[in-house]
Amino acid sequence: MTRNDYIHQVLHPYLDAPDTPDKPRRGDRTLAGQFQQQGVPLDLIEHAIALASLRRALRPASAAPLEPIRSLAYLRPLIKQLRRTGIDPSYRYYVAERYVNLKV
Repeated sequence: MTRNDYIHQVLHPYLDAPDTPDKPRRGDRTLAGQFQQQGVPLDLIEHAIALASLRRALRPASAAPLEPIRSLAYLRPLIKQLRRTGIDPSYRYYVAERYVNLKV
């Protein structure tokens, strides 16, 4: 996969997620390229996008409203954590199912 293909594969689901920008920033493209250089699997990034979106959506109604996500960098700590701890396949499936329902 080329660098541009990888960047597109990262940015497409990111921009499609709730509370994200309509267009990527230059820094988003740069960070996506860095993820490729670091060998971050695309499915891990997609899981991080889904998990972050679910966490935001499932916050208690009494919690203060969150600002929209302005940068792919918002996901960096979660991606780092997921790389370190791994993802249980059944949890990955659970998050994916909940995320699909969130976007409907």
